[in-house]
Amino acid sequence: MEKLLDSLPADRDVIFYCSCPNEASAARAAKRLIDRGYTRARPLRGGLDAWTEAGYGIERRPAH
Repeated sequence: MEKLLDSLPADRDVIFYCSCPNEASAARAAKRLIDRGYTRARPLRGGLDAWTEAGYGIERRPAH
């Protein structure tokens, strides 16, 4: 996780999401970036379920 966080761009929006409705994991990840000085990191409100219920698409990657 730390390697991934260190590789994220500081000059773009970084939106974290998880499949839980209260976005707890996503909020923790966003806070870690904010603690590192990022100003454009945040969790997706309602998680992935809210995203798809709003009609937005998702891309699925093949399992490795």
